[in-house]
Amino acid sequence: MLMLRILTLPIALLTFAGLYSAAIKVPTTVEFVSLLMWPLLVAALLVRVSICISRSVIGKKIQELA
Repeated sequence: MLMLRILTLPIALLTFAGLYSAAIKVPTTVEFVSLLMWPLLVAALLVRVSICISRSVIGKKIQELA
């Protein structure tokens, strides 16, 4: 756990530096990938919300049966 805390900042800085240099060198590719990520983000959030709702409904049904 301590190692994760120590390495978090360098990992974040390397990630930012990589993304920044990619955005400068191939901006059209970065823009294309960014545009593709938005629908994937929406889909992931919808799946997450539906899982939470289904767990809530299943939990209530289990409580009713008990």
